Amino acid sequence: MKLALSIIVVVFTLITIYFFVLGYLSKKGSPIGLVDSRLAQCEQKPNCVCSEYPDDHAHFVLPLTLPLSSDGSLPPSSAANLDVAAAALKHSPEDIIRIAKEAILAMGGKVQPVDDSQRGASFYLAATFQSTLFGFVDDVELRVDSQDYRLHFRSASRVGHSDFGANLKRIEKLKNTISARLAEDLLVDS
Repeated sequence: MKLALSIIVVVFTLITIYFFVLGYLSKKGSPIGLVDSRLAQCEQKPNCVCSEYPDDHAHFVLPLTLPLSSDGSLPPSSAANLDVAAAALKHSPEDIIRIAKEAILAMGGKVQPVDDSQRGASFYLAATFQSTLFGFVDDVELRVDSQDYRLHFRSASRVGHSDFGANLKRIEKLKNTISARLAEDLLVDS
């Protein structure tokens, strides 16, 4: 009986140490950033969701459709018309990113610095969230697509395989928070 209890304690201790080491290792990474002006595609692990690739059914989450200006006009969608496309949005891409930052901070995330190669017309935002128990770090990335009037999301765990749906739940909560805030701004502006 004592031997069985000792084995259980040792196994539990080793598993706990393993998870703390994984948590420590997850702090050393950084968000992937944009790849060809889009959020990176998820790897073949279930601990990631992304709205940029609808054919990736295992990882796909719907993007947030952004409200358009009150006249409802939809300008032509082409790279040459990025400024025209952004003007059709009810909120500027900068305002959308600001609202997203506020939502991330309210949810306990930390906004990450973005280097100049990730800035520009794509309006990119990177953040991290850390689990309370083992300190696992997850990357959250957002990109305003002012041509298709969408806010794209990506959330991925840096280590491990499964996240028990944490990234999907986080993105859904973030989308709901941002959507509500955008709707509030529309009511105030009316």
